[in-house]
Amino acid sequence: MMKINWGTGITLVFILFALLMARMVFIAMGSEVNLVSDDYYQQEVDFQSRIEKIKNAESFEKLITLSFNSQEQMIELQFPEKFNSTEGIIHFFRPSDNHLDKKITLVLNQENKQEIPFSFLNKKGLWRVKIDWDGDGKEFFVEKPLVIE
Repeated sequence: MMKINWGTGITLVFILFALLMARMVFIAMGSEVNLVSDDYYQQEVDFQSRIEKIKNAESFEKLITLSFNSQEQMIELQFPEKFNSTEGIIHFFRPSDNHLDKKITLVLNQENKQEIPFSFLNKKGLWRVKIDWDGDGKEFFVEKPLVIE
């Protein structure tokens, strides 16, 4: 049986540690990194205007409802009656995978409602619905969570 002295043991431990660290660095360099969005830096520049939009929408945030009808396979977005002329974008944001994000033009019917088929939401889990719209001469922004089970 071969005896290992303490100096050889310490050297082997350091070598194994260095190999383990090299392996971890190699794995980390090969993994895909998803930023929150592709235009992250531009969004940071526009952050003050986003704050203004959120302040404008605070009074209406509770009045805007987002419901999920699993039987009809539809997502229903209901705006308050005050908004007669509304233009905007609905952004379905998937925090875990930016490739699944989807933007839809906001088109309300006479009842200030929009029904969206959720066939493109093919992954279960958390989605964030970001609604950015103009109405009555002001700009608004609301973000609501949506969980698909």
